[in-house]
Amino acid sequence: MAHFRCNCGELLGNSAVPNDVEICVFKNETWINAVKNHTEMIFLDEDYDIWNCPLCRRVYSFKTNKVDKMFSLAEARIDHFTSCLCGERTNFAHYVAYTDREMDQYTSDADTANGLPNAPRELWSCNICNRFFLKETQGTSIQVYHEIDFNQDYEAMMVDAGPQCIYLIPDGFAGPVEIIYGQESHQYIKMVDDQYVFEIPVTGVLKISNKEPDNGYVENEYYFIDCNGNRITRAEVSNHIIQEEGNGTIKEKFTVMS
Repeated sequence: MAHFRCNCGELLGNSAVPNDVEICVFKNETWINAVKNHTEMIFLDEDYDIWNCPLCRRVYSFKTNKVDKMFSLAEARIDHFTSCLCGERTNFAHYVAYTDREMDQYTSDADTANGLPNAPRELWSCNICNRFFLKETQGTSIQVYHEIDFNQDYEAMMVDAGPQCIYLIPDGFAGPVEIIYGQESHQYIKMVDDQYVFEIPVTGVLKISNKEPDNGYVENEYYFIDCNGNRITRAEVSNHIIQEEGNGTIKEKFTVMS
């Protein structure tokens, strides 16, 4: 998981599952095809990695672990979208968007894109001036966001990429995996060369004394290993989440595909 500080001073992070920071944005044509083809959500990646600051409403897009663009909510609002404020009428990109919390809620009841409710918001991005326009399904007006050149204030913010997590899974294993944190009598996983390596036992349950996950923005990696600990091939997993139980115990969960 990752974190960085918004221009307003608010610390943003995506370690909570679900969270109020991440927004899943899909190109309209991508989403239409996913619904038409009954695409499974575990195989559908959002087109843009977008974060929203709940405090000041700034919006950030990322590219290669760096803030690529920053947008601020303008005072202007419009009732109907026919043209950009810059005068452009045709050169737009069209998107649909779900918050991370909405996506978590909807995918708990549906496995494929066609099973989700209609997107709760639409976006139009002007390819000329980079403004974008957001229409909530339940709203009566369209919000306008304009791009801010944050380099005028400070150098491009680098995301705290943090460590990478490597998961080593017994060859032939398939099914649910749980990593249970805060178990004092069990091993402590140390970070070595900016990596945490988790060796999953044949039971699928790993208990460790680490208090909480320290995942980074770097993509996790999953490998099947032989009896000598040698990596054989990449493992395919789904539904990797971090949850806090009612008693305060933190569990990291994912499913290894067969």
